[in-house]
Amino acid sequence: MAQPDIDIPESGPEREERIEKLYKKLDVRNKGRLDRRSLKEGLQKINHPLAGADSFLDNVMRSADLNHDGVIEVFRLPFRCRQGH
Repeated sequence: MAQPDIDIPESGPEREERIEKLYKKLDVRNKGRLDRRSLKEGLQKINHPLAGADSFLDNVMRSADLNHDGVIEVFRLPFRCRQGH
């Protein structure tokens, strides 16, 4: 009999590490910053199925661009994700 999948929540540090690793994969220009174009290029690089979904990209930018300058900075991203945004 197969065991059911148990969703074990990750700790704060584990979540931050996972987010930082993803950010590094998406940051194809290694600038520590993602604008909408860079985000799209990063998603294409990892063959993400939503790389071409403009509404998805817009939602990510709205959620993660803390100061509304059109850029997601890696040092702010984990904090924003901890806040559940």
